[in-house]
Amino acid sequence: MDFSQLVDPSTTLGAFVISILASIVVGFFSGKTYEKNKKNSSKIKGSGNSNYQDIRINDK
Repeated sequence: MDFSQLVDPSTTLGAFVISILASIVVGFFSGKTYEKNKKNSSKIKGSGNSNYQDIRINDK
């Protein structure tokens, strides 16, 4: 079986191989987009309001 038969979309094996390759490429680009958006969202700062918790320990 040569390469042209392996990627022939009219055969079951060819359609399967093409779909696997396409899913790898789409997954790669969508992963890059996800990582880019994740990095951008981590740069967002809060509104400046800070919450402090007051802890007092009474030693007797």
